[in-house]
Amino acid sequence: MRRLLDAVTIRPVGQVEGDDVGAVVARGEQRLAEGDLAAAVDELGGLEGAAAEVAADWLETAKSRLGAQESVSAIVGLLVDRTFAADG
Repeated sequence: MRRLLDAVTIRPVGQVEGDDVGAVVARGEQRLAEGDLAAAVDELGGLEGAAAEVAADWLETAKSRLGAQESVSAIVGLLVDRTFAADG
């Protein structure tokens, strides 16, 4: 039984209340499952201590992706505006 307990980790999933690491990670995971990267970043950005250190690389990459998505959206918006201005 001890070996089994050492091999298995039980943690919360879904929309879990609380500010402990398990709850924050569960909510962040839920946001990702819903396709909301920005909300996941906001959620996991609230981690502190060792958990924040573990999540730091992922958060940095996710924030970079969000920045890139914003830039692409801005460029597409400009192209659409200029296309309609040229046609109109």
